[in-house]
Amino acid sequence: MKRFIFALLLLTATVPAPGRTIRILAIGNSFSVNAVEQNLYELALEGGDTLIIGNCYRPGQSLAAHWREVENDDHKIEYRKIVAGVRTVRPGCSLHDCLLDEAWDCITFQQASHDSGLPESYEPALTHLIEYVSSVATNPNVKFGFHQTWAYARNSTHEGFARYAYDQQIMYQAIRWTSVDAVRWHDTLRFIIPCGEAIQRLRATRMGDNFCSDGYHLNAAGCYAAACTWLAVLTGQNPTKRTYRPHDIAEQDACLIRQEVARVVRRKSKK
Repeated sequence: MKRFIFALLLLTATVPAPGRTIRILAIGNSFSVNAVEQNLYELALEGGDTLIIGNCYRPGQSLAAHWREVENDDHKIEYRKIVAGVRTVRPGCSLHDCLLDEAWDCITFQQASHDSGLPESYEPALTHLIEYVSSVATNPNVKFGFHQTWAYARNSTHEGFARYAYDQQIMYQAIRWTSVDAVRWHDTLRFIIPCGEAIQRLRATRMGDNFCSDGYHLNAAGCYAAACTWLAVLTGQNPTKRTYRPHDIAEQDACLIRQEVARVVRRKSKK
C-alpha cells in the first residue's frame, strides 16, 4: 500500500519537458499565497521553465467553503495570476471563471489550515470539487494534486491550534496522514506537494522553529521552502541546482532550505 501511495507523489514523469510553459492553478487560500506567489516563478525560470500561476484565493477558505460557492454560483474569489513574473489581481470571480482562464496543466486542492488534519472535514466537499473541476477544466491532460499544508509554530495562538492540543507534532502528524489518505482515496489526485513535511524537517535543523511570521502563515524563509517544494514536484527540477533566492534570505540558509526540500521529495519518490 505504501508503494502505491507514494508512487503518486511526483509528477516528474508527466510534467512538460524543461523549456516548456507550465500552467498551474491552486484552489486555496492564504496558504497557497505563501506557497506559489513568491519565488516559484523565479526558481522555475532559472531552470528553463516558464510558469503561468493562478491562485483562487479567499482567506481561510476550506474545501467545504469552495464547494458551497460553486453550488451557489458565487463570485467571491480573488483571482491572483502571475504571468511573466507580474502578478495581477481580479476580484469578484467564480471558480468557473478561473478554471476557464487557461488550459491548466496542473490543478491543486488544499484544506484550510485549521482543518487540514481532520479527516472528517474533507468529505464530501473534496469529492464534489474534484468532480466539478474535472468537468470544467479544458486541458484533457490536466493533472490534479493535493497541497499539503504545514503545522503551526509551537507558540502559535491561532484558535484552530486548539484542535491539536496546541501541539505542533500532533498537528503535523495529523496533516501528514490525512493528506496521504486524501490522495489514496481519490484516484484522480496524482500527487502530493509535501510542504508540511518540508517545513517540519527544516524545523529540526539549525534554523529551528522560525518559518512562520504570525504563528501560522509563512515568513520569507518559509515561503522560499514552500516554493522549492512546489518546484521539485511540479517541474521535476532539483532545488539544489537552483541559485535564486530572495535578498532577505542568507545564502547559507537558502542552501540549507534547498537541500532539505530535495531530501523530502527524493525520499517520497523512493517509497
